[in-house]
Amino acid sequence: MSTVKPSRPASLSGLDPTEAARRLAMQGPNLLPGSAPKTLWKMVIGVLLEPMFLMLLVAGGLYLALGDLAEASFLLSFVFVVIGITLAQERKTQRALESLRELSAPRALVVRGGEELRIPGRDVVLGDLLVLHEGDRIAADAVLLEGHLDVNESLLTGEAVPVTKLPGDNRDLLFASTVVTKDIGIAMGERGTDVAREAAAVVLLDDSFASIVAAIRQGRRIYDNITKATGFVFAVHMPIIALALVPTLLHWPVLLMPVHIVLLELLIDPACSIVFEAEPEADGIMNRPPRARTSSPFARTNLEHGVIQGLGFAAILLCGYGWMLGRGMSAVQARTGVFIALVIGLFLLILANRNLSRSLLARMGNPWLPRIFGGVVAMLVVVIGVSFFRGVMALALPDATALAWAAAMLLVTVGWLEGWRHVARRIGTWRTASG
Repeated sequence: MSTVKPSRPASLSGLDPTEAARRLAMQGPNLLPGSAPKTLWKMVIGVLLEPMFLMLLVAGGLYLALGDLAEASFLLSFVFVVIGITLAQERKTQRALESLRELSAPRALVVRGGEELRIPGRDVVLGDLLVLHEGDRIAADAVLLEGHLDVNESLLTGEAVPVTKLPGDNRDLLFASTVVTKDIGIAMGERGTDVAREAAAVVLLDDSFASIVAAIRQGRRIYDNITKATGFVFAVHMPIIALALVPTLLHWPVLLMPVHIVLLELLIDPACSIVFEAEPEADGIMNRPPRARTSSPFARTNLEHGVIQGLGFAAILLCGYGWMLGRGMSAVQARTGVFIALVIGLFLLILANRNLSRSLLARMGNPWLPRIFGGVVAMLVVVIGVSFFRGVMALALPDATALAWAAAMLLVTVGWLEGWRHVARRIGTWRTASG
């Protein structure tokens, strides 16, 4: 059998590429009107309408109305920093979704200048000559010139039975978005049909079976890291909520203020979006069985584990605060000691949720961990060492007693996190991310 394709008749040579480009520029892409991507202004409005940001903006406005310009400016400046980080994450997510949309968009095989070309469906222009195979989604309304096709028009008519199309009769019209049927098999990569690409949970960019293994490995790592980040978010907010509410209920001096919460959020966001995203895969990730389709990072056991982690940490900090006050330590020194322990404790929670089957002190390669820890230490040095920030945050230069209490609370926290990990593993109330 000859492998040389026969030349096409002149009538079926298709458009000249230059003419096709001209028509695309003049007529626009082959797309139905749809929702445009979010503009920057819409993203800003969406962020500002979130309850947390509204609360912080109101708090900043109240400080301003009360004449406390230092705290108002400090609080509002950090609010806008958090908004900036959120907008950057939103834009990154939007670009990823746009890339996925382009990847899953229908493609078309056209004849231009006598040669077959695979182009995006959006680039099909009036007068193009389409070549259709089983599983192809028809990119534009067309008239059948050669061959015969069975076409699924259920999208238009609701009928599941394919319609046979023959050239020259009353049924030679082909409609956009309908599907050429017959025996549709499994396809992947460059040779994958539009139907296979749309039905697949993962679309590969090449035809190598090794890519399937790599895709599964990467998917499991991403799912693990999302699960870890979810548990961390629930764990880290427990002490923040408790330290803001419990001292007021017990008629103790105020412990956490709005400015403290904003500063803590500046640490939490990078931890979720950078540290956990960069986590390496767990040992034996490809040896575990497939997870259930109903499993979720928000599964009850994962959330319970994070909540209990955070509540235990909150109890340690509250007990330390109450003990310091009971020993006659000033409220500002006690607050400073607890704040130091809380900020460094957030880093301990990151370590505790990186790999739930290992000690939080185990060494696991993640290039962002030293940077985050350096940022945490630098932030503490600036906030406590610079008198302006120290005054705004209602903190003090810690004396030896406050530092000793902070160190003691951190040591107890390490013991708590390690102890709870062993207990939870023994009673089986949570599923480790590494299987």
